[in-house]
Amino acid sequence: MQIGTVSTSPVTIATRGASGKTATQINTEGFTLQKDLSEPKDNFSPAALSISDYQNQLRLQGAQKQSFVVTKGGTTVASIGQDGAAMFQDPRVAKIWDEVGGDMEAFASTLKKGGYGSNSYAQGTGPTYAEIHQRIHGESYESLITRQTMAFSKEMALLTGQQSFFSTIA
Repeated sequence: MQIGTVSTSPVTIATRGASGKTATQINTEGFTLQKDLSEPKDNFSPAALSISDYQNQLRLQGAQKQSFVVTKGGTTVASIGQDGAAMFQDPRVAKIWDEVGGDMEAFASTLKKGGYGSNSYAQGTGPTYAEIHQRIHGESYESLITRQTMAFSKEMALLTGQQSFFSTIA
C-alpha cells in the first residue's frame, strides 16, 4: 500500500506510538492526514475526505485521554495518550522518549533527572488531548479545529484544482 500525505503546515509536535515509531502526525500547528494512494492517481479524490470527516477526526483526537503529562517549570510540554501516542512540545522530551524506547519507568526517571515533572493517570482519568492543547497554546480546541479546517480546505482546493474546497461539498 502506498501512503500519501496531505499537510497543511509544518509538523512541530511528533505523535508517536509506544514503540517510538511515528504512527500518525497530528498536532496543534498542522494536521497531517494520510491517504491510501495505492489506487492510480487518476482515481485519487481528495474531495472524498470531507470537511465533516476531517473535523470529526480532530474531535476524536481531542477527546483522547492522556495517561502521562510532562511539565517543565509548571508548563505542560508533553503528554502520552492512553492509546500510547505521544505529543511533544519540547524536543528534548521527544529525544528522551526515543532513547528509552517507550519504557515508561525509564522515561519518568530520565525526565526527573532532567528537571521535568510528570503526572501519571489511571485509565480514563487523565486530561484530554484538547485540554493539553489548551494548556500549551492558550486557545480552545474548537478554535484549533476552525483554524485547521480552513487550512485543510485550502490544501484540498490546491489538490483538486478548485477555487474553494467548500464548493465541492454539498
